[in-house]
Amino acid sequence: MSNFVKDLPTEINEAKVIELFKECGPIESVRLIYSSNTYFDESNTKQVMRTPTGAAFVNFENMESATKAIMNMNKKMVEEKQIKVMKYMTKQELKARKMAS
Repeated sequence: MSNFVKDLPTEINEAKVIELFKECGPIESVRLIYSSNTYFDESNTKQVMRTPTGAAFVNFENMESATKAIMNMNKKMVEEKQIKVMKYMTKQELKARKMAS
């Protein structure tokens, strides 16, 4: 099960995210989210600069661990930033949830 985490410090790396969430249970993977900015350098060569957004996906091996992460880590302070942890939902799930309310 995947959780979406936002408002992380932008200088955080995958190892630090794993360290933060490992107490919740076994983690399959972590993926930090970057924005890409394209520009041309002095020699007119196209360059892509990836900038951290302060968001990540944390994929747990089971639902119990993912739920524990939401319960224990949501609104936790990480390097003076209050992170938000929520269940990742696909566009279809979000749309169905919105229509149901």
